Amino acid sequence: MFSLGQAADWVIFQVQKPDREQIDLNYSLFQEAVEQGNYEIAYDFMSPEYRESNSLLDFQQEFIKINYFPLSNQNRFIYIREDHAVFSPDYDTEASFWQNSITFDWKKVKNDWYLTGQVSEMLD
Repeated sequence: MFSLGQAADWVIFQVQKPDREQIDLNYSLFQEAVEQGNYEIAYDFMSPEYRESNSLLDFQQEFIKINYFPLSNQNRFIYIREDHAVFSPDYDTEASFWQNSITFDWKKVKNDWYLTGQVSEMLD
């Protein structure tokens, strides 16, 4: 039998499932574009606000320096609250913290999720 808290967590997870799937897909496509040097495509995954204040060249100079981690379905972490999300493609669930990982902030605009440009690297 589930507790009320477990049932509530399950309901929240189910409601957020389409958002989680879109963030997973967008991250995978973004990472692939950056790794292949397709910065114009990767730039399209940035929020409209980011693109208003940062040129494609600014984006290239900033995001070429980041060490991207492949998406791990077992160890990824997504926290969604309304129209904002925090995403780590490789969260250490055993240690309950980010270790040698990176987190990306996301913003939902209309029905689509975009990267905000806020990135945190946590390295040992």
